[in-house]
Amino acid sequence: MPTGRSSSTDLRVRKSIRDIKRAVLVLIAKEPFEQIRIEEIAREAMINRKTFYNHFSSKTEVLHAIEDDMVEEQKQELDALEPDDLKGGLLAFYKLLNTNDAAYQALFTEDEYAEFFGELVNRIFTLDFYTHFYQKAQYPEIMPGYFSSAAAIYRKWAVQDGEKESLEELATLTARLFSYGMDGLR
Repeated sequence: MPTGRSSSTDLRVRKSIRDIKRAVLVLIAKEPFEQIRIEEIAREAMINRKTFYNHFSSKTEVLHAIEDDMVEEQKQELDALEPDDLKGGLLAFYKLLNTNDAAYQALFTEDEYAEFFGELVNRIFTLDFYTHFYQKAQYPEIMPGYFSSAAAIYRKWAVQDGEKESLEELATLTARLFSYGMDGLR
């Protein structure tokens, strides 16, 4: 059975997959994921259930396809940077998270999407751009967890601290922390 992860060149297939993913995001902004039904997704995407199942086996698979899109978007952003531009990489990550879109805010902050968010963060911070920094570290095995803390730093900045610094300054501070430890913040 084909999935939403296929790289079909058929424009109708690509449009249906795009419409299904958009429909899931629209619905995530309105209600908890577990309450979303395939019928609602099909109605929002203006397709029938059979078309949905031609591309996806479940609504969770659609969520994985959305995650794939986010990771690919980040990869493209990171590929455009110089390999040692840690601040630029962190800024790209923070820009992904810093959205006014209600569905993405839910995916990034609500407890029911904690697994999705954790997987997304893990996949982003295991892209070649970041593993390059891990390999340069004295203890490369701990670096993925260290870098994953960038998500917690963002959440604290956005939610608890009320965005006192700009995203640019947040990326600068995080890059200095990751590069030099606490001494980098002095």
